[in-house]
Formats: sequence, C-alpha cells, structure tokens
Amino acid sequence: MTDTQLYEQALTILGLDKESKEVKVATVQQMVRLTQSRLASVVPSLLTDDQAEHIVDMQSAGKTPEEIMQWAEAALPVKYRELFEATMLDAAEEIVSNRRTPAQR
Repeated sequence: MTDTQLYEQALTILGLDKESKEVKVATVQQMVRLTQSRLASVVPSLLTDDQAEHIVDMQSAGKTPEEIMQWAEAALPVKYRELFEATMLDAAEEIVSNRRTPAQR
C-alpha cells in the first residue's frame, strides 16, 4: 500500500474523505504522529535484549536517529511498514469507536 492509499483509507475510516484538503492534511499529520508515538512504545518490545543493547550502543556512538531507525527496522521480526500501516488503521478505528455513544456501540 502506498502512503496515499494508506492515508485515504484512514481518512475514509474517520469519515473525512470528503473534507477540504487542509483538513485532510492536518488529520494525516496528526495520524502519522499518533502512529509514530504508538510504534515508539511497541517496537522496543519486539526487539531482543541484545538488539536493544545494540541500539543503546549506537546512540552512545553518536549514530543519528535515522541510522538507528534504519537498523531497528531491519532487525524487527515483522516489516516495519506493515506494522505502521496496521497501527495507523487501528488508531483510526479506535478514534471512530471512541466517538460513538454507548448506545451506538
């Protein structure tokens, strides 16, 4: 799935697919930040202790966040892109679910 397809799917889930470009862009930016935040808390649990230690060593050696992220993505037992897509779409579903009143659930 391309970024555009992912964002369009998330916007459709949120019911914002017919909104203005400005609303869509702002919403996608918020969804990306939310997804990255969720992944930041999940990804460490997917790494082995040795892999987590290697990341600490990379940080100590002055590696950039981009270099560390690239290494971590390659080390994950799942494809980061698939994890990102699933997390974003799950977040969109959760937002919609939380909008519903108890009677609608």
